Parts: sequence; structure tokens; C-alpha cells
Amino acid sequence: MSESVAATSLVLNRRTFLAGISSTAVLVSSCSVSSETPIADPAAGEIEKIVKAKQDLISDATGLISSDPSLSSPLQIVIDQNLLHIEGLSPYLPAGSSPSASAMPAQELSLAALVTRCAVFSTNNLNTASAISDAELSRILALIAGSEMQHHVLLTGFVA
Repeated sequence: MSESVAATSLVLNRRTFLAGISSTAVLVSSCSVSSETPIADPAAGEIEKIVKAKQDLISDATGLISSDPSLSSPLQIVIDQNLLHIEGLSPYLPAGSSPSASAMPAQELSLAALVTRCAVFSTNNLNTASAISDAELSRILALIAGSEMQHHVLLTGFVA
């Protein structure tokens, strides 16, 4: 009888052990973070604002070209480069985001106002680049800030 008790005891311990391992595996797999769960990126909202502001600038620059065709050459450079900036920032936009023209109040449509906005964009983009922990995004924003300052200098020469 002592042998059967020992055998039963060993079987129960083995079953208990196997049950414990399988329940631990289930518990660990259910607690892990799924790769399908989107994690909100705090920088994505900021990038979305930058893209919307650039779209507004492109729209205003296009309006200035139609009102004063003599500004076509410098403004087309600004438009083309801002389109490239948007393209460079698009991988950092939130999934499913498609920034459209923002519902901001209409900005003054003059070359001087556009020149000022380029300088403001440069400062804001550089500040954002300094605050972001993603090194690649920070580099992109710093390059865009430099480009915006070049737009400011380029267009300043055409302000009457």
C-alpha cells in the first residue's frame, strides 16, 4: 500500500507541475502587449499640426502667385520645398491621419505675412526638434527649420 500511495503522490505532483506550467504560459501570453495595439506617439500630434500649417502656407503661396505672377519663381520654390517637407514628415503622422487644410482663421494674404510665417515656422520647428526624443525625426525637423529660414531670406528680397 505504501508503494501505491507513493506512486499516486508522484503522479499528482507531476500533474500539478504540468498544470502550473501551462497556466503560467497562458497567463504570460495574455499579459504581453500585442503588437497590434497602437501606442500613441506624443510627437504625432505635433507633426500633424506642422503638416497642416505647411498646407496652409502652400495654399496662401499659391494664392499670392495668382494675384501677382511676378512672384511665381520664388514662391514656387517655397511651395515645392514645403511639399517635400510634408512628404518627409508623413511617416511620422498618426496611422489613418490625412491632415487637410486646417480650420484656422484666414491669415493675411501678403508676401510680408508669408515671409514672417516662414521665420516663425523655422523657430517653431527647431523648438519641436529639440523637444523630441526620436533622433531621426529631430534631425528631419531641424533640417526643415533651416529650410524655412532659407525661405524667409529668399522671400525677404521680394518684399516691397
